[in-house]
Amino acid sequence: MWQDLSSVLETLMENPANKQWLKHSGMKGGSTPWVLTKALYATTNKDERIEMAYFFNNLTPTESAKLQKWMNSFELQVLQSAAFRRKVSAALAL
Repeated sequence: MWQDLSSVLETLMENPANKQWLKHSGMKGGSTPWVLTKALYATTNKDERIEMAYFFNNLTPTESAKLQKWMNSFELQVLQSAAFRRKVSAALAL
């Protein structure tokens, strides 16, 4: 069963460039014109384990398009920069 899930979730590891800095990673997302969701997990070659999930609802078409355009860059920063992760955590602390 794990192999079945792995083939769906771990497409990031099919890219040779990702194998240079990631030991293990996977993601699953979904969207409609007004909803955008994503869950992502990774273990870096430095043994940092990172999990992230985000959920947006009631989006306008413009908001959805902007988020989809920015999400890859945002995710890479979260995965690659501990300083950026701290900044995001601080911004989300209520």
